[in-house]
Amino acid sequence: LWIVLCTIACGNPSAGGGHRNADPAGQVIADCAEALGGGDLLENLKTFRTTTSWDGGDPVVTEVQRPNRFRTVGRATLVFDGERAARLLGPDEGGAEGGVELLDAEVWKDFEIDLAFNFPAFFDFPAEYLGLDSLDGVPVHKLLVTLPLGTTITYLLDADTHLPLVAKTEVTIDGTAYRPQRIYHEFREIEGILFPSRFEQGWTPETTQVGVLESAEVNVGFPEDHFQ
Repeated sequence: LWIVLCTIACGNPSAGGGHRNADPAGQVIADCAEALGGGDLLENLKTFRTTTSWDGGDPVVTEVQRPNRFRTVGRATLVFDGERAARLLGPDEGGAEGGVELLDAEVWKDFEIDLAFNFPAFFDFPAEYLGLDSLDGVPVHKLLVTLPLGTTITYLLDADTHLPLVAKTEVTIDGTAYRPQRIYHEFREIEGILFPSRFEQGWTPETTQVGVLESAEVNVGFPEDHFQ
C-alpha cells in the first residue's frame, strides 16, 4: 500500500535529475518500483526464493519473507527471524533430528545486510534522500536506509533507468572495519518483476565473488515456522 500511495502522491515518474517533489526519497522509490515491475506487483510480493551460484560453485538457495525474515541453504542452513539468527543442525549419525545453534549476537546484523542486498530495503523501511551523485560517470540518486538492528545501507540508483546499481554499508568486527557491497550488473524478469541476475558481492576487494541467478520463485507458500 505504501508504494502505491507514494506513486500516486508523487505523480508521474521523471527521468534523470528531475525529482523536484517535496518528498524526493519517495519519488526515487516510486520510480524504482516502476522500473522493477510496477508498484502493484512489488506491493504484492510477500515472499520469494532464489537459487544463485557463486563463482560457478554449488548453488545457494535464499528465501525471504518481507520485511526481514531470511533463510539460506548452502553448506549450512541459516535462519534469521528478524531479531536473531541461528544455524539449523542436520540429523546426527543415528538419524536423530538435529537441533538449533543460536549464533552470536554480533553477527545478527550480517543477516539484515544480506536481506538488504537481496531486496531493496527502502521498500520496507524509511529512506533518506542524500542527493544526486555520479558513479563512473553515470548520474545516480543516493538513498540511505537504517535497518531495525541499526545498520545503515546506502543505495545508488541509476538516475535514468531508476534501477539499483550498488548497495553498500560499513561494519566493524573485532576492531576491523569492512565495507560490504553488492554491485548489480544485470536484471532478469521473473513473473513480471526484475531480479538481479548477475552481481558482485564481497566484504573486501579480495573476497569479492560473482553471483549468477539460476532461478527465482515469487510468493512462495512457506510453512509457518520456516523462519523461526
